[in-house]
Amino acid sequence: MNAGHPFRRLGTQSGVTLIELMVSVLAASIVLVTVSRLAVSNQRMIAGGHSQAALQQEVARLVETVTRDVRRAHTVAVVGASGFNTYDDDGNVLHVFGRQTTGGLRLFVRDGITISDRDCTALIAAVNADSTVLDFNLSLADAVGNQSEGFIQVCVRNRALEF
Repeated sequence: MNAGHPFRRLGTQSGVTLIELMVSVLAASIVLVTVSRLAVSNQRMIAGGHSQAALQQEVARLVETVTRDVRRAHTVAVVGASGFNTYDDDGNVLHVFGRQTTGGLRLFVRDGITISDRDCTALIAAVNADSTVLDFNLSLADAVGNQSEGFIQVCVRNRALEF
């Protein structure tokens, strides 16, 4: 073979061809896109977990508020499809609980004041025959679609043990 010939043998070349460079850039791009999508997915999953935990804490706080108010009452009465009232010894209303629709959200309210800014998807209250035990079920949802539910059965204070 002529030493001055413009074409060399493949075995004696050094470096990479344009096609090899393009294939390696394409492979690196695929890996980079896959890794970035995985990172974004993990970030969303972590944020969703935090959102779900916050929602569960909100439900627990509301259930505790209802429990405390019912235990302070003398009697409880269901009012309407999704509400209930607590009453003192003289029959005066202590608290009015229910759902109120505002801006497309169904909000949980006590005495006309919103006590949760989450969407109250269910509020179910039932009272026993002598109005001293409340079965209460509350379900909340957040903007990203997480949902949490709380259920309690709570008695008003026991008059026989008071002194």
